[in-house]
Amino acid sequence: MYVEVDMFGLPVDTKRKFRTKTLVNSLNPVWDDEPFVFRKVVLPTLASLRVAVFEEGGKFLGHRVLPVSAIRPGYHYICLRNELNQPLQLPTLFVHTEVKDYVPDTHAGERLPKPDKGKMRFHKIANVNKALDYIASKGVKLVSIGAEEIVDGNLKMTLGMIWTIILRFAIQDISVEETSAKEGLLLWCQRKTAPYRNVNVQNFHISWKDGLALCALIHRHRPDLIDYSKLRKDDPIGNLNQAFEVAEKYLDIPKMLDAEDIVNTPKPDEKAIMTYVSCFYHAFAGAEQDIANAWKGLEQVEKGYEEWLLTEIRRLERLDHLAEKFKQKCALHEGWTAAPSSAAACLGSQRPDALCQSGVQGGIQQNYITVEELRRELPPEQAEYCISRMTTYTGADSVPGALDYISFSSALYGESDL
Repeated sequence: MYVEVDMFGLPVDTKRKFRTKTLVNSLNPVWDDEPFVFRKVVLPTLASLRVAVFEEGGKFLGHRVLPVSAIRPGYHYICLRNELNQPLQLPTLFVHTEVKDYVPDTHAGERLPKPDKGKMRFHKIANVNKALDYIASKGVKLVSIGAEEIVDGNLKMTLGMIWTIILRFAIQDISVEETSAKEGLLLWCQRKTAPYRNVNVQNFHISWKDGLALCALIHRHRPDLIDYSKLRKDDPIGNLNQAFEVAEKYLDIPKMLDAEDIVNTPKPDEKAIMTYVSCFYHAFAGAEQDIANAWKGLEQVEKGYEEWLLTEIRRLERLDHLAEKFKQKCALHEGWTAAPSSAAACLGSQRPDALCQSGVQGGIQQNYITVEELRRELPPEQAEYCISRMTTYTGADSVPGALDYISFSSALYGESDL
């Protein structure tokens, strides 16, 4: 008995199939293999994990397909199901899962310098300086921001530093048609929300107060999460809370804002809203590119399939044509065979040495047949067919209008002009 674990998701996600060792103990097997690690899952809401159990010979015992977004860390019982996805009574798997954030290779393995131990002020300043040096090494310009101000709790300096970090890592790399950062993010929002009623994104403060713009962004990419038609412009708090809850539950975007603060503030904080909206950009834009690449690949495959299908259709049409033509010839030959005339009996024979009675006179074989005889003995359509196919007889005993019916009769069933 063994277990297979597969991951299905976007094209850029991890695509691997893991399999445990085969154990003879089928009553209560225990697998102590190395953990199965699916390192990269860009959009967990579109990915699924399949766990299947098989006997040693490959016989299917049961499986379970789980959405990755529903997997939680810890120990779990997984009840298996059959091929029809119906629950099985006894088969279950007891597994341990770990869920972590995906870290790209550009940041993997990086470590901050070891912090100084101690709670005195100079220890804190030294540790903050190490963090600031690391931030500066990533291209973040910290102007007039020192470790002393951070340690002393200077709110303005601390918030300025946080905004600078957010701007560098969450907003600065956004690019939409040669516009970057704030302008690029605003253009992206305008295009995504353009088809929606009561939404007009012109900035990152007042345009978001009624919550419809956030709901429109979610509905544009995940229409299964929000029913936009039921939203009301006069319920801004309800709209905002719904957007916050859906984003946190299904898109892994933490709730950074408070609906009451946004609604009750004449002009909401631009940087706070911009930071929150940038999370939607990173959640959806990458998936859009992956989906676009997948569609491009699918179109190429579809084009190749269409070409193959067209070739097959032409081949089948040719076969149909050949079959119909063969059917017509068979009917024609059957007509010759069934004709009462001796000439038809001769032409319908499959034996190359067949002699027709009209071709024998006084016991002497006659090697030709005349046009008049064909038209007299055969139906008009068959007679004209034979006349057009037979060659002129040129033997010594030839007469006017004589045709070589023996060569025609011999080649009649060997024709290859289908």
